[in-house]
Amino acid sequence: MARDKGRVRRPVVSGGGDTQVLAAEEAGRAERIREAEARLVALRASLEDRVAAAREAAEARKARADRMRISLAAADGEAAATAEAGGIVADGEAAARARPALADAATGTSSGGDAVSGLARSDVVVHMVVRPRRRETYNKATQTRPLAGEEASGRSAAAAERSGADGTGVGGAEAGKAPDAEEGDDMALAVAALEAAMKSVPPAEREALAETRACAAFVGKAARQMERVLVAEERGKRIEEGREGGADEEEKRGLDIAEVFAIDVRSSGRDERGVCALDWSDAFPELFLVGYGDSYARGNNAFAPRGAVAPGYMELWSLSLPTVPEYVFRAQSPITSAALVRHHGGLVLGGTHSGQVVLWDTRTGLETPVAATQLAGANHGGPVRSAVVAGTANNLTLATISGDGAFITWAADSLAAPTERLNIGCAPSCMAFGSSSPNSFYIGTMTGSLWSVERHGSGKGLAAEYAHHSAMVSALSVSPHTATLDYDLLLATSFDWKTSLWRSDMSSPVYVFDEFVGYLYDVAWSPRHPSVFATAGARGRIQLWDLLVSPKEPVASIGIGESLTVTSLAFSSDGSRLLAGDTSGHTAVIRVTGAAPGDDDFDRLDAVLSALEQAL
Repeated sequence: MARDKGRVRRPVVSGGGDTQVLAAEEAGRAERIREAEARLVALRASLEDRVAAAREAAEARKARADRMRISLAAADGEAAATAEAGGIVADGEAAARARPALADAATGTSSGGDAVSGLARSDVVVHMVVRPRRRETYNKATQTRPLAGEEASGRSAAAAERSGADGTGVGGAEAGKAPDAEEGDDMALAVAALEAAMKSVPPAEREALAETRACAAFVGKAARQMERVLVAEERGKRIEEGREGGADEEEKRGLDIAEVFAIDVRSSGRDERGVCALDWSDAFPELFLVGYGDSYARGNNAFAPRGAVAPGYMELWSLSLPTVPEYVFRAQSPITSAALVRHHGGLVLGGTHSGQVVLWDTRTGLETPVAATQLAGANHGGPVRSAVVAGTANNLTLATISGDGAFITWAADSLAAPTERLNIGCAPSCMAFGSSSPNSFYIGTMTGSLWSVERHGSGKGLAAEYAHHSAMVSALSVSPHTATLDYDLLLATSFDWKTSLWRSDMSSPVYVFDEFVGYLYDVAWSPRHPSVFATAGARGRIQLWDLLVSPKEPVASIGIGESLTVTSLAFSSDGSRLLAGDTSGHTAVIRVTGAAPGDDDFDRLDAVLSALEQAL
């Protein structure tokens, strides 16, 4: 749309002659665009050839320098042996005469060979220090690695900077001042070749090239890469400024949370909507998904006024780009639930208010879905309440559940037909899979009940009912730390202002957290610590709980934005960051510190659970 802004479109008038003229002009324009694209390809190939030639020349210079160092080492050894035998003393005047020859040889002039051969026969020993060159590269891999321990990496970077500044580190201050001449030559050649290529293209062809999709994609990608580098450098400085106390200070403070990153809602291209879904990428730890529902309620849209429909909208954000999303995804119906498909790189799964299930693929660069289900037949007949990706790479399950009681699974490569369909027989509001097997899962309902559901066997369907909440169950979360146990440990939040802790082998809750004031919208177990979880509610507060400290009150609490309702939570895979979104569309990344488990924390948690069970 931006490219059409400055262009004047000719009106199409009636008449055969005018139509033919316009058609001929369009055909000529299309031909000029094709010629310009072909010329761009040729210019790109020429530029690549020039850069390759420059690199070959640099390699040749490097090889000559290596041979020079070998000759110097041989001469040094010969002179040392001679000095030990006969006490030869180097003549300063001869050494001074040898230095210009050495400089010529190192720069690759024709007298280099004579200088080396003369040095081999000379009694002069010249000591030369060759410092290692620092070569910095940037790619996707180096972008993601430091994020697993961003505070530590910030300290390491600052320490390296201080070490280089005072000359005490590897290479010292002199190495920091010496640029990489070969890389500079390559860059200069590339820039010169690019400028020459651009000057050789006529203005009309340049305008035609600027209108091509390839040019727009290149400019967008280059702009994101530049901003990513600049923002990453600034983030490193802020992290170091805020973490001067060192690594041990974090553990001394205990469990704590603090906001470190927030999306600028005004910079987004969407209209203002609430956050209805959050998820982290497993392939790139700095990427996270934000799904936007409408402005009325949580993402399941169960409370939106009848007829309130807005197109679906989601964004994929990067911690390195706080102002612009990496990708934008759109759908015909409001998004109600979404998840990034693990083990499948760029796939994004979404459920909509119309009951349609959609898939996007970031590798296509398109905002529209690459696959979508039909709105009839054996598919969902109501809003999709939950979309979940469960299982392993070899046994992956894409599961959706809707308000009409339909549980459906899909293949990651096709949404043409369901791979499994199960009619549950109730109105589910949320869903969560067990930690040990995708063959069973748990649902919360609109009436406040909790059920375990079996997918296969003679007991297929609703298997066990747990004690009721007095209002709708808004979210479920299964602990990822119970794979070695005979039961699942799950948390449920409800609109009755309570959070309940359950064991899957018990029909009554282990404990009920009833100190909240207002509706509760989401809950999430920490993947790092077995006793830590977070809750989000209608008072705009995110509360962090630790069962080993106290089940009666949270150990930390924080508010985000100006909204009074936090709707969604999602922990990163290492538990060090927590995503939180609210009804105003504000999304924050919160650092969770002091959550490293101790050696005996699992045993202590078993003891706490046993004590809570006995107190029932």
